[in-house]
Amino acid sequence: MVIVRLLAALGVAEACRENDIAMSFLPIGPEDSVAELINLHQPDALICAGYLEAEILAELRKLALSVALVDLWAADFPCVNPDNFYGGFIATRHLLEQGCKRIAFLGHSQRHYSIRQRVEGYQQALFDAGLSLSEEYQVEAPPVKNIEQALVEGMDKLLALAQPPDAIFAYNDIAALVAMRVCARKGIRVPEDIAIVGFDDIDAAAWAHPALTTVAVDKRELGQDAFRLLLNEQGERNLLLPVRLVVRESSLSAEPHSQLRPTP
Repeated sequence: MVIVRLLAALGVAEACRENDIAMSFLPIGPEDSVAELINLHQPDALICAGYLEAEILAELRKLALSVALVDLWAADFPCVNPDNFYGGFIATRHLLEQGCKRIAFLGHSQRHYSIRQRVEGYQQALFDAGLSLSEEYQVEAPPVKNIEQALVEGMDKLLALAQPPDAIFAYNDIAALVAMRVCARKGIRVPEDIAIVGFDDIDAAAWAHPALTTVAVDKRELGQDAFRLLLNEQGERNLLLPVRLVVRESSLSAEPHSQLRPTP
């Protein structure tokens, strides 16, 4: 039996079925005791996806079980991640190619490995373009239960700047959709007044109005690769999956600038 937390469950489920293995899906919070859950469910291995607090990782290190991490990196564990750095880079580079100069990052806690990597990719693209923006263009929503309200407040803060951003790179599609909703409420046109790009390519991205440009992640492959890591303990322990930019209406300008090239 394999216990999976949140992301990539579909890919793990398919791999388990192909190998005649039962899978349990179990959300884990910072106040949960991993040891108690293990004793209750008696799994043979664990695939843990998404952000895990340091206390939970410490408990996992004590287990006599195979463990693989998805959408997270931590020492001593095999991990599989989308190429978050490159995703942040190509999203920001795309906005630069559209002629945007004040590109803000709307994010969440950088304690999460994936978000931190996306920020670094965003910063690298700005650096390569010779742009230096003040820290006020980078907003981090606090780790609260009502994350959407925190993102609304972050977006309000960005739009209230003396020189508001002409583009937003949001840490995921939910944040990007929140940003679009705030703009609609304020009468700010997307993409004419502000371009917006997300990350993940959830189903709602294509159905948004305007449709959301985003960085696509193959979550099914993430789950399948995590399963393979469990079966191949002596092989590769840090897999990085490619991502791709899906360009839609939310980021397109009428006269895009010439293509920018990343620093070799």
